Amino acid sequence: MKTRLLVGVAALLGTFGAVEQAHAESCNDMVKRARGIRTQFEGGATPQQAALSELRTLRLQANGCEANPQNAIDGIIQRVAGAAPPPPSNPTLPSIATPLTPTIPTTPVGVPRSAGPRRLTIDQSVTSNLSAESVVDSDGVAFERWTVRAQAGQALQISMAEAGESGLDTYLILGRMQGGEFVEIDRNDDSGGTFNSMLRFTPDATGDYEIRARSFGAGQYGAYDLVVRPFVAPPAAVLRPIAIGELSNGSLTAESPADDNGVAYDVWTFEAEAGQRLQISMNARNDSNLDTYLLLGRMVDGEFQQIDSNDDRGDGTFNSLLRFYPTESGAYAIRARSFGQGQYGDYDLQVQLTPFVVGSMERIERNANAWMRHGALTAEANGDHVDFEFQAARGKSYSVRAISNDFLPVVDVGLMGREGATEVDFYDGPASEREPNVVEFRADNRGRYVLRVSASSLANGSFDLIVNEIP
Repeated sequence: MKTRLLVGVAALLGTFGAVEQAHAESCNDMVKRARGIRTQFEGGATPQQAALSELRTLRLQANGCEANPQNAIDGIIQRVAGAAPPPPSNPTLPSIATPLTPTIPTTPVGVPRSAGPRRLTIDQSVTSNLSAESVVDSDGVAFERWTVRAQAGQALQISMAEAGESGLDTYLILGRMQGGEFVEIDRNDDSGGTFNSMLRFTPDATGDYEIRARSFGAGQYGAYDLVVRPFVAPPAAVLRPIAIGELSNGSLTAESPADDNGVAYDVWTFEAEAGQRLQISMNARNDSNLDTYLLLGRMVDGEFQQIDSNDDRGDGTFNSLLRFYPTESGAYAIRARSFGQGQYGDYDLQVQLTPFVVGSMERIERNANAWMRHGALTAEANGDHVDFEFQAARGKSYSVRAISNDFLPVVDVGLMGREGATEVDFYDGPASEREPNVVEFRADNRGRYVLRVSASSLANGSFDLIVNEIP
């Protein structure tokens, strides 16, 4: 699927409280980006040195954040850096004449003698605390040990969440003690929503299982809640039709279908035609404070196959927005879900056509080494966008940037012809990997191009458009 590139910078907020909230969201976004880099590295998509370079740049940007985001990024850096430790520069080889005598440790690695497990029963919720006095594993990460007795075939869910707004980035490890050593079964970082953790497992044998409740990285401390409950599979999702142009509403509750991570969702289906310009929006309704999350895909043999996704639309809210240009006609599916486990609320959902119709255009003239124009969006008719005429040289590449202190700009590029404008699509990656504030394109055709500046949501205010030729 090809999708156009959204570009922009975050709007400056007018009150001190709003600025503080935006700053906190920016810091949390840095942690999300760090986690994405870590995931790409662990999946083999990014070399270790490249990942570390990106992470250290993020860490410098996080210097103005609170301690928890800084510690989270520090922990990710330690995890990536420690994934492939370099060999010793001058290894000492044992003497051939002296046989090596194996040393059997009296205490298993990562389990200090003082770290005895505490008993936890099913359906019992406990609150505890990781501190600088807690025992640490071989990576220097604080943890506590808990044991729970489970029956063979009993489906269970383990949840670990920060307590009392401690900001703890939790991490769960499940295993069993065998022969005095801990044998890991499974682990989880963020499946519990935000930075909380969740594991589901069905024991194949009756007995005691060990839970290691730890922080994500070294030097991270705070209070946490831990609970083990029987897991009951949620009901199957019922496909709900939605027509293009129709405003529908839904509600996510504890009784809603849930994915493998326990996150509530609804499934909607709609019919689309190839070449349509569509916009899908999901907004919290009735002050529900729902943090929305959109997934777009198709149902294949009863299974949801994802095409694209969006978390925050970029207008300072937790609402979601996707722009979609289907290359095939047929039925498509939307998973309207909450961001994390245990988050519920009412929402509005809408699929809209966004035709690319160009009326009057303003010329954009070259100024020194760039083309620059100032413009504004207004509440007047057709004031929700401004179109600029740009004369591009065939074979040349250009960088387009829109900047505003009043709203989050969006840039569209089209090629003018006898029958109007044809949108030119230069981006074919997933929306989650879009560059935040620039679009680059190559003029495969000489002629008049239209550069449209609009907003990701209804907004008024001024902006600057800058176009540079790329050498």
